[in-house]
Amino acid sequence: MKSSNLLCILAASLYLVAMATIGLAGCVGPMISLGVSEGSAGGNVYISGVYFTDGCHDVCINGVCPPTFPAKGIKILFVQGNNTTVIARVDANDRFEFTIPANIPATAASGEAFLVAETLYENRLFRTKPVSFKVK
Repeated sequence: MKSSNLLCILAASLYLVAMATIGLAGCVGPMISLGVSEGSAGGNVYISGVYFTDGCHDVCINGVCPPTFPAKGIKILFVQGNNTTVIARVDANDRFEFTIPANIPATAASGEAFLVAETLYENRLFRTKPVSFKVK
C-alpha cells in the first residue's frame, strides 16, 4: 500500500475517533408557538416556547458536558409594521420551556402581525423565527 493511501486512512480514522469522542453540535435554537393564529386587539393569546437555554451545550468531551441553564428575562414581542411592543416577559423552566398568556396591544390595527421572542443565546441577543398572527 502506498504511504499516501495509508496517511489518508489514518487521517480518516483519527477524525472518526475524534467525532465519536467529542460529538457534533446539533442544537435546535429557541422557538415559539401560539395557541391561536388570530385574535382581536386587546385580546389574549397563549405563547409557548421550547429550547430556551443560555446556549448550545451539547458538545461533550469524554462524557463531560458543560452545564446548561434555562433562559431568563425572555421578552415576547408583538410586531406590526414599524411598531414593536413588549407584551410579556418570562423565564424558562428547568425543561427550558414556558407557556404564558399575553394581551395583544389594544392599539393593534387589523391585519397581519408577528410575535417573536428575544433572549440571550450564546451571549448574543437572539430573536426567534417570527410567528404569524392575524389581528381581526
